[in-house]
Amino acid sequence: MVSQVAERAENTGRPVVFLHLGTPKSGTTYLQNILWTNRERLDALGVRYPGEHYLSHFHAALDLQDAPFLGYRDPAVRGAWARLVDETRAWPGTTVISHENFSTASPEQAKAAVTDLDFAEVHLVLTVRDLARQIPAAWQEDIKNRHVLGFADYVLALREDRRIPQVTGFWRMQDPVDVLARWGESVPPERIHVVTVPPADAPRESLWRRFAELTGIDPAACDVAEVDANPSLGVVEAAMLRRVNRALNDYGGDSALDRPAYERYVKDRLTSRVLRRRPGGGRPRLPAAEYPWVAERSAATVRALREAGYAVVGDLAELLPAAPAAGDAADAPPHPDDVAESAVAATAVESAAFLLTELAAAAGDAHAARAELARERAEHARARQALDELRAEVADDRAKPIYKMVVRRLSERHPLVMRLRVAYWHLVEHLRDRRGRLKRG
Repeated sequence: MVSQVAERAENTGRPVVFLHLGTPKSGTTYLQNILWTNRERLDALGVRYPGEHYLSHFHAALDLQDAPFLGYRDPAVRGAWARLVDETRAWPGTTVISHENFSTASPEQAKAAVTDLDFAEVHLVLTVRDLARQIPAAWQEDIKNRHVLGFADYVLALREDRRIPQVTGFWRMQDPVDVLARWGESVPPERIHVVTVPPADAPRESLWRRFAELTGIDPAACDVAEVDANPSLGVVEAAMLRRVNRALNDYGGDSALDRPAYERYVKDRLTSRVLRRRPGGGRPRLPAAEYPWVAERSAATVRALREAGYAVVGDLAELLPAAPAAGDAADAPPHPDDVAESAVAATAVESAAFLLTELAAAAGDAHAARAELARERAEHARARQALDELRAEVADDRAKPIYKMVVRRLSERHPLVMRLRVAYWHLVEHLRDRRGRLKRG
């Protein structure tokens, strides 16, 4: 399968770089997981997904913008963008770079990125999902990143465009017109691609097929069956985690549990291993009363994208949210701010049980590690003692050739060396006897 972009690249002889900018919660994690787990297959197809590890693209996006992540500066970020560019330069075919944090770049940072990649033909890719699905998904993602703002207050702040970090951050990453305007100062419209996210009832692989169509990847050549996505938390799980975040803030915030620790214990273990996998509750939904302003803003977005002349994979009409049917309300989950405390408590109990088993397993691992350390220390002590004895013997026996001393020490420890030593003695005695007979004869 060869896309029009890849075909043109073959004709011009220039490599192509697809720079996937986001948006967050538009299937980016799903696509990145496919690309990461199929790197060898992609190499065989002439497509490189660069990076030393899974976080390389995330670190590169932060490094390009000299930005912390939620206030924390990871030492691994420094130089990450340059490393990704160097690997891209060394690859003669197509390269895909992907992370949603590229969406926050300023026009100056975008220009710097495109300039660094000027050895290739750069194409920008933006995956976009309808706003009615994005708002609740982004809210619960914020909850997974230690925020505590309730859903109703969050939606109200978005509607009124209040100047608070969560809201300004949302529109900077989720407004496709603004994102592409910032990046589009450095790339012509014909090299900017909008990939619309299929409706919720579409086959799971639909988005991957659209992305693969654009980048010239044969979608069937990659294994996607076991690839994980980044599903939203249910309303009950989000409600519990929001209470946990509040409690952590009360206990001292970052001074009690800093960003790396929160990622490791809350986001990875509690959220990914327990809350995200619970069956109940249902995902947060945008209330029906909020659809009019969301629909109006979505229509304006679609008009602006059409007028900009970007290449579209999918259908911009998929970005126009359909108002929920009257019967949907009966089957809807509770409002995220109105979850029953009994449901939150049940989730908390289950989470506590999981964390206790994790703690017990960690304690067992620590005990085993201490035992192994004790064995290694004992072995080290024995080795030091043997070395001391060897030094003492050398000091007492300096007149003897060093090789004799070494052989004797080895023979005391290894039976095979002892047998060779004995055989050597027998040979020496045999030669002495022979010389004696020759002299007497």
